[in-house]
Amino acid sequence: MPLYWIILLVTGITLSVLGDLTQRSEESALRADASAIAHNLIVYRNALAEYAHNNSEITGLVPDNALSLPAWYVHLPGINGYVASGDSFTFYVAPPAGLVAKLAELTSSSAAIGYASAGRLISSTEGATDIVIPAAIPNGAAVAYR
Repeated sequence: MPLYWIILLVTGITLSVLGDLTQRSEESALRADASAIAHNLIVYRNALAEYAHNNSEITGLVPDNALSLPAWYVHLPGINGYVASGDSFTFYVAPPAGLVAKLAELTSSSAAIGYASAGRLISSTEGATDIVIPAAIPNGAAVAYR
């Protein structure tokens, strides 16, 4: 009988360690995804902001070929942009955990980074702002305004 308990104990410990390693691996992958999306979104935001500044009379979605994106840039699915009267809004509709925090980190805690909520930008650093979000951007989307 003692051998049975030893085998059961070793099996339990092994399963516990494997579960912990799997969870850590998944968390690491999510952080990496959020980081890759954030870097991609910032590059897109910069090109979209330049376009909005130079074309202040345009409102709506902008095709990638109208933007001055770097030749190496690969547009990740889910990253979208909208311009309105010289302002640009780059957004990600279903942001993974940590995306807004990573965007804030990359922009030195800019107040122009946050979530869309009830037509306003909720900044990750300042809370509710006076920045009006276009209706084309759904609630809960991660937003980089410029």
